[in-house]
Amino acid sequence: MNTDGLNDPDPISVGITRRVKPDRVAEFEAWIDEIRGVVSGFEGYVGMDVVRPVDPSHPTYVIILRFDSFDRYSLWRASSERASIVEQSMELTEGEPVLEEAHGLEGWFTPPAVQRSPGRPARYKMAILTVVGLYPLILVIGRWVADTTQFPPALGTLVTVSIVATLATYWVMPWITRFFRRWLFPNT
Repeated sequence: MNTDGLNDPDPISVGITRRVKPDRVAEFEAWIDEIRGVVSGFEGYVGMDVVRPVDPSHPTYVIILRFDSFDRYSLWRASSERASIVEQSMELTEGEPVLEEAHGLEGWFTPPAVQRSPGRPARYKMAILTVVGLYPLILVIGRWVADTTQFPPALGTLVTVSIVATLATYWVMPWITRFFRRWLFPNT
């Protein structure tokens, strides 16, 4: 993988941590809807999650944006639309935004709610859970594609990988991460 992030074809997840002024939480919630509307118009945008504060007296939010590549995320990051919406948030929050990028498979392992940053899980843990999540999918979906279609092997493999990647990204890996969060992030 290219270490400078340029021409990086891997998906990227970006966590943005913001501490909201306690008396501006309702406005910040409206701002979240606004940013969702703005970012969803950008090519390469995959999705957005919001981790809301556990302690209302210290309202710290984490907004997780997902893009299909670093280059497309870079276009969002450099856009005037992003600059404008970030500027709007400054009067609702305290301090500067804290950004954390996770490239490729790291983006599947999203940290739980942060009052303290848990850091990244150990790579061996990510590898184990990736195998746990992908092996059954590949086995079942690969067999299903082979049994129900007359595709040549290369096309059948492409269909299998496409289905597995979609299910893993949007459903299986987020579920596995939540289920194993105490093992992945033992200090939280």
